[in-house]
Order: sequence, then structure tokens, then C-alpha cells
Amino acid sequence: MLDKTIIEKINKLLALATSSNENEAAVAAQKASLLLAQYNLSLADLGSQDLTDITELVVETTTRFISWKMLLLCGIAEANGCQAFRNNYNGNMRLIGSHASLIVCQNMYEYLIKTIERRANYRQGRGRAYLNAFRVGCATRLSQRWLSSRRSN
Repeated sequence: MLDKTIIEKINKLLALATSSNENEAAVAAQKASLLLAQYNLSLADLGSQDLTDITELVVETTTRFISWKMLLLCGIAEANGCQAFRNNYNGNMRLIGSHASLIVCQNMYEYLIKTIERRANYRQGRGRAYLNAFRVGCATRLSQRWLSSRRSN
């Protein structure tokens, strides 16, 4: 049996991930995700009653398909036990999963979008194609790392 303090710590981090402070929520969600991966746990192992409720969340709405954002969202969703898809009719990028997983995924997505954009801004002046390739590469590599860490655990 897993130490109950680990489960309590993850539950506290997930509760903190709903904080109104954006930075605090992102850090808490990221730490919760890392602990889940480190101890090879899923959110179902935490024993919360609201984890059985599958919900849907619109993460972002775009007018055109932005491949690197969808790659990133799919990688985050897969790493956290959710599913990601995009509605081509209205441009909604959506996640489906438990409420706690959606909070973790949304906070990770928002944080990583800002981080990738900030890193891409350092490369201004090299052209749109280069910047897009850089963003796609970042999203792909992050997804590969999450997948390999899940396989190794």
C-alpha cells in the first residue's frame, strides 16, 4: 500500500491548482503531475469521489488549425489520462477527462504555451516557417518525453 502522505500531498496540490493565482496554480498542477508520474499513480488511485465524473473542457478556440498547439495538448492529455480533440466547425480545442485531470492539463497547457512562445521570441527574425518548426519541435519533444517517462514507470 502506498504511503497515505503522498496521496494527501497530491490531493492538496490538486486543490491548490484551482487557485486564483495563475502562477501558483500552474506550479501546483505541475508538481501534482510529477508526483503522479513518480509514484506511477493515476488520479483514480487517489480515491476522490469526483474523479468518476467525466467532464469536458474547452481549452482554447482558434480560427485555424495550429498544429503545434494541438500536438502539445494531445501530449499533455495523454500524459494525464485525458483525451484531446478539436472541433473543426467552431475551432474549439477540448479535453475530456476527470475534473482533477482537466485542471492539471489546462494549467500545464497554459504554462507551456507561454514558455514555448517566450522561447520562440528569442528566435525572431528567422522567418515564420522557422518559428513554426521550432514550436512544433518543442511540442513534439515534450510529448515524446512524457510518453517515454510513462513507459519507464
